[in-house]
Amino acid sequence: MALVALALAAVAGCAATSSGGTPAVPGSGATNTSSTGPPGRASYASAPCENQVVPGVAALDLGPGFTCGHLTVPENRARPDGPTIRLAVARSAATSASPLADPIVFLSGGPGSSAIALASTVAGLGINVDRDVIFVEQRGNYRSEPNLVCPEVDAFAVVAVTKDYADPTTREQSNAATTACRDRLAGTGIDLASYNTAENASDIADLRVAMGIADWNLYGVSYGTDLALTVLRDHPAGIRSVVLDSVAPPNVNIFTEFWPAAAAGYRAIFDGCAAQPACAAAYPHLADEFATTVTRLAATPMAVTVPDPGTGAPVRVVIDGYQLANLVVNMTNLHTEIADVPGIIHAVAGGDGAAAATWMLTFVPRLPIVGTGLTFGVFCREWVSQTTPEKVLARAKEELPAFPDSVLQLSPQVPLFFDTCAAWDVGTASPAARAPVVSDVPVLMLAGTFDAITAVRFTDAATPGLSHAQTVPIPGVGHQTITSGPCPVSVMNGFLAKPLEPVDRSCVDRLAPPAFTTP
Repeated sequence: MALVALALAAVAGCAATSSGGTPAVPGSGATNTSSTGPPGRASYASAPCENQVVPGVAALDLGPGFTCGHLTVPENRARPDGPTIRLAVARSAATSASPLADPIVFLSGGPGSSAIALASTVAGLGINVDRDVIFVEQRGNYRSEPNLVCPEVDAFAVVAVTKDYADPTTREQSNAATTACRDRLAGTGIDLASYNTAENASDIADLRVAMGIADWNLYGVSYGTDLALTVLRDHPAGIRSVVLDSVAPPNVNIFTEFWPAAAAGYRAIFDGCAAQPACAAAYPHLADEFATTVTRLAATPMAVTVPDPGTGAPVRVVIDGYQLANLVVNMTNLHTEIADVPGIIHAVAGGDGAAAATWMLTFVPRLPIVGTGLTFGVFCREWVSQTTPEKVLARAKEELPAFPDSVLQLSPQVPLFFDTCAAWDVGTASPAARAPVVSDVPVLMLAGTFDAITAVRFTDAATPGLSHAQTVPIPGVGHQTITSGPCPVSVMNGFLAKPLEPVDRSCVDRLAPPAFTTP
């Protein structure tokens, strides 16, 4: 679910390339930069906002409407006398002259996406009209101290698009990158197993108390919805309402459900194409063409040389069956570009992989700003350790029987995670971490119907224990609905104003899927 991370990396990468050089990574020195503070207790202190959130990428900088600070918490609450860590916090002021007292806290996805780097963009969507929005950099993420970025893993991602996943050296290089990052971070004294959702949720609960906030509203996207629901389950005090965007509830093993979620997204896009006469005429057998092409490329990959979107340098990109299937999943991170998916599939089927290869390069992370240590900590402890390769493959084959096993043995977004987790070695979470949530706090769930990452039906797994939950599918959009346009933001703001009343869905009823691109 590095979805938001992927989108952020692509945007930041393209912007940073023109600045000439690779920016330094804050907090990534050779030692654990844990701060000293009262053992076992959380504290918050104001601090100046950083002048540059991501050096060289001005579009991600915080504006004058932000105030900042740091939350200091124990790294491992089972060791209250152990090291403490610092989480960066940025607060965007409400645009209203009379802001309400209950702010929104923004919980980013990934796991590992930088909330601080997303803050200006998200605040600009209009969710801070009536309330301040608090952006907290989750433990291990880019602006937290220590941060658990993995330039080694990012460097492998650059190489991966040039390789066939059936090539044994691909797996070897992936494992080597993971091991190198783990050894480097663990060598500084960082307790990697403490970068997990339970500790993360305790950080969020501590932040509310440390900032002196009586009540607030949680907004979580993707993995942030898992985190928000965990906070609601384990630390319900002070939570007025919850908005879940692209829902991944803790009682769903996302890793086992990655391919089924992808299958649901594929079907929605293909059905959407079939419902539009021009698309249906241009691509009359799109689903079969997709499955056939994935199977063919799994046996015989295609190599295409295209200019790098950032540097312009030629890159030889390998499109195998997995890479094509995964590209369509990643495209649902970008709402308007979903319209190009049928044409990209048809072009690859006909031997033209230029557009697909260019998009594959676009999704390659260009800056080491993803908190990979949190990504791996959550995935490995809470999902991968709770399943097996056999279960993942069986579940995938139920939903995508036409795909070859060689493709389905690699998961969307995180193809080699069983190997990765063996190398990361952070143990297994308690079964309690995956317990469903029972609450009467009002909850709004937003889901994009074209989302191939967190399926719309994931909301069904969350609702049984939520007595005041409303689900609003947003037609024709992908992952993180509030970035698709004003309608989901309007629905969210209406819910926050009156969370116990049915939301106004009139703008949703007027939405239609975008017109798919045709020749």
